[in-house]
This record gives sequence, C-alpha cells and structure tokens, in this order.
Amino acid sequence: MASCLQLALPRHQEIQRQISFYQVSTNHDARSRLQTKMQCDILLPEDYIVIMDTTLTVKHENSDWLDKDIKLLWCCNNKGTIRRDIVVYSYPYTDQNTFTEEYLNAQRDAILGRVVSTSIQGSYMGTEYKHFAEPSMRQITVQGNEHATEIRGLWKIFRAEKQNTFHALRGLIQPSYFLAG
Repeated sequence: MASCLQLALPRHQEIQRQISFYQVSTNHDARSRLQTKMQCDILLPEDYIVIMDTTLTVKHENSDWLDKDIKLLWCCNNKGTIRRDIVVYSYPYTDQNTFTEEYLNAQRDAILGRVVSTSIQGSYMGTEYKHFAEPSMRQITVQGNEHATEIRGLWKIFRAEKQNTFHALRGLIQPSYFLAG
C-alpha cells in the first residue's frame, strides 16, 4: 500500500524518481540500439529482451511514403500471461496529416501487421474497431514538443482471436529520456 507521502508527490517528482530508477536498471543493449538507430533515448526495463531489430519497407495503399524504410525495435519482458511488449518504430514525416488519427492508426496497422503474428498461419496484428469503442487520440506535449499525440485503444491478432489494449505515443521527438514499461 502506498504511503501518504508517495501519494502526495507531484507528478513531475514521480517521473524523476522513475527516471532515476530506470537509469540504473535499464536494458543497455536496447537503449544503445535506439540511440544509434532512431536517435531517441528510451529507458527500457532491464528484464526486457530484444525480439526484433530491423529496417523494413511497408507498402500501404493509403500511404504517402510507399517504398520508404521503417526502422523498428521490438522488446518484451517474456513473462507469459503478464507479458508486456514495447515496439518502437520510426517513419518519415511528410506533412501535418502525419498526425491525424486515421493516418496514425493506418500506419500502425500496416507496420505491426507485418511483424506481429502468432503461430497460426495468416494471423496479423491490427486495430479492433468492430466490437469496442474506436481508439481515442489526444494531442500532448513531450518535453516542450507540441507535435506529439497519444492514442489508446484495443489491438487484435486477426485470425487468432487474441486481443488487448495499446497505448501509443507519437511525435517529432528530440533525443531525451522516456520511460517505457
């Protein structure tokens, strides 16, 4: 149970506490790969392992950037039923439409549909729209950068009947510390 002091800490102090913890207890290999590949610094928990580190080309009919390289790093804690995955990917900024909810959801589906599946042939990851509320998006500011969004929704592995929630942060983000996990 949290103490009254912990509950009274302002949010920025809690974030700083978490940053201090993860700076000591971080997966240095994954962090280094992100710094080199995408020029971002994300403090991934040390118990996460790298599942995939790749560059791929995604062709999508509604895409402004056909035949462009997508940089992707996928890590997970590999803990069975309480497994958590973090997928970080980067693609070219084209214009302000890059931050529309429709565009972001289509790009997430195109990219993750290529790399996330199950042992069932033909399965792929996508956004669930049929049985639940559509994803919700809001503009956020990350370390002074106003070109960022947060999307929350439900993902599904199609043809495998598996689903869960997702939380996506997107933006034109300069190198800085971010917490993941």
